[in-house]
Amino acid sequence: MCYLIFMSGSTLLQAQKPSPHPSFRNFGTNEGLPSPEVYCVMQDHQGYMWFGTDNGVSRFNGYTFTNFGPANGLQSNVVFNIVEDSSNRIWFGTMSGELFIFKNDTIVPYTYNPLILNYRNKYSIANLLAVNEQELVTLSLRRLGILQIDKKGETKLYSTKVPLGGMVVLSGGKIWQTSIGRTGDANYWDVSYDHYMRQVFYVEIVKENRTDTLIVKKRSINGSPFNAFSVDSVNQVFLLQAFNNIYLMNKEGVSWNIEFTETINSLQLQPNGQILLSLNGEGGLRSYDKVDDLRLHKYTQLLERIAVSQTFVDDACNFWVATLGSGIFYSKDTEMILWNNYNDDAKSNLVTAIAIKSETEIFFGLNNGLVYLLNLATGQTSPLPHDPLKDQSYVNCLYYNRQADRIYKNGWVLSLNNQWTPMKHKLPDVKSGILLAATCASGDENCIWGSSNRGFYKIDLLKNQTILHSDIELGITDRTFSIYEDKCGRVWVGLQTGIAEFDNGKLVKPIVNHQAFNMRTEAIEETADSTLIFGTKGLGVVFWKEDKIINIMEKEGLTSNMIEDIHVDENGIIWVATLSGLNKITLSAGGKPVIRAITIAQGLPSNEIYQIASVNGQVWLATGGGLVKYHELPPAQTAAPPFFTNLKVNTQHTSFTETHFPYYCYDILILVINLVVPVFEFFT
Repeated sequence: MCYLIFMSGSTLLQAQKPSPHPSFRNFGTNEGLPSPEVYCVMQDHQGYMWFGTDNGVSRFNGYTFTNFGPANGLQSNVVFNIVEDSSNRIWFGTMSGELFIFKNDTIVPYTYNPLILNYRNKYSIANLLAVNEQELVTLSLRRLGILQIDKKGETKLYSTKVPLGGMVVLSGGKIWQTSIGRTGDANYWDVSYDHYMRQVFYVEIVKENRTDTLIVKKRSINGSPFNAFSVDSVNQVFLLQAFNNIYLMNKEGVSWNIEFTETINSLQLQPNGQILLSLNGEGGLRSYDKVDDLRLHKYTQLLERIAVSQTFVDDACNFWVATLGSGIFYSKDTEMILWNNYNDDAKSNLVTAIAIKSETEIFFGLNNGLVYLLNLATGQTSPLPHDPLKDQSYVNCLYYNRQADRIYKNGWVLSLNNQWTPMKHKLPDVKSGILLAATCASGDENCIWGSSNRGFYKIDLLKNQTILHSDIELGITDRTFSIYEDKCGRVWVGLQTGIAEFDNGKLVKPIVNHQAFNMRTEAIEETADSTLIFGTKGLGVVFWKEDKIINIMEKEGLTSNMIEDIHVDENGIIWVATLSGLNKITLSAGGKPVIRAITIAQGLPSNEIYQIASVNGQVWLATGGGLVKYHELPPAQTAAPPFFTNLKVNTQHTSFTETHFPYYCYDILILVINLVVPVFEFFT
């Protein structure tokens, strides 16, 4: 069973910036959509996603969009509704009221379109509501009523007794609605004047055995349009919206009503009871934990300042959001939470460094020098002091000293007077400032090691003073990219020329006949069994213990050979950051690495991963798209069967009937959808 999980809601007035939200991927016209104005989303039995737009329909196979318009037989190309029938034919409902049917890659008009168009001067907009197994077609004709057409062309029109108001039909677990305004009726204008003077709106609720009338008192002359949305089809519970009112209706009548000024475009009820409201204008998307939270105005706000038309959860639990002007938003995992758009001063979403203060407090730094403290308990993100004239413009590294409750940025400490202060040198004559590229705690956590563009440092955190500056004291001037003190107290330094051990005042290169040991070393870590792990710029990741060396690269499944960071979490899982994605490495029973590549395809906001941190197994990522609280979905238990969609040989499309090709046909490309990509197990 698929359902989404969003963070607990808060009222709009109490919302803090930045609002945490799922990581969304946006598809627009640059990615192949025919228009940024999308009205509906549907998934067919093969797994294709379909989108109805104001410029035709689009079919998405997970890689590319295929668009259909007038040239393909879709003569009315503003598509509001897409429905798949029991024969796997796909129906398109258009603004004109005409229906079109897609089957065998061909679009044909519905046979009885002329019957719909007979009413054309009596309705404004049509919506296709349903096509049942007997090919009974149900449409909503705004201002006129509900029209049904059977497979023989027999029609039946349902409308209200009064010529002005709203109509809701509850039938067979379905809810259909439309507004009514039959201007051609003789008494229409008299009824309209009467309703205007009394500021009322009549709604007829048609059930299987009776018709009830609800008189809505208008809170606004104009206000939100008339709509109705099912909440519990079994018990006939639904929401009704009209003229800035929302009513919760049940079998007995009105349960409660509130003022609600935003226009609801669609409502999606999830199996866990959460309600998703798609709002017009700049209302975005709201998630309510339960129905009663609507009455309390308690919700989580998503996609602010965007008009959302519809939401959809596909068979793989992927979340799709159709918008009116911003294309499609897609989330692979709504529990992978993103913080970005911090405030107007930040002007950047690129997070470059992370430091963990506690399970609920996370420091993170940006590429413009700003540092923030995220408090998960309060939901607040607070900027730390920043002087653009004095402070560094890029946060290379952050380190939090728990004993002194101090945060360090690039080796500078945030002092008690709320200013970033450089470390003192133990040699009083040295006046140059310290700028660290990476840090590592000593075994007793009273000191940190820091790499820099000229040698490296050891800093006493109790005195905020250098103990060692390799450049001045030892003549070690090499640029260092990483530094690490292992469990045995040995210090390892990452250089342009590879990894080296700092031993007895010198840098000593290991005597190992492997080219990765001579590559620029960007990150160094260690597993529980004292296996040293280091990441290189060009040759991936190296596992090294005594005489055993394992080198993992792109050909083994790594997202890139250019490593940014390595982190071993509390559960012994190895995480590798690259600018082409995240890598999760676990060790099998025999000690062989098993690699899982994680990219925007798995829900990341960006493939650019700069740093990784964790607390109690919860992984946090510094990415090019913001700060990410990582979440991993469990393996899918079921999946649609994979099938081939395209075959290219020497760049030319070829039919699937071919089974043998000439010797010169060496460039063969097969496109498959619904194919589960495996993790990689590296064998030595």
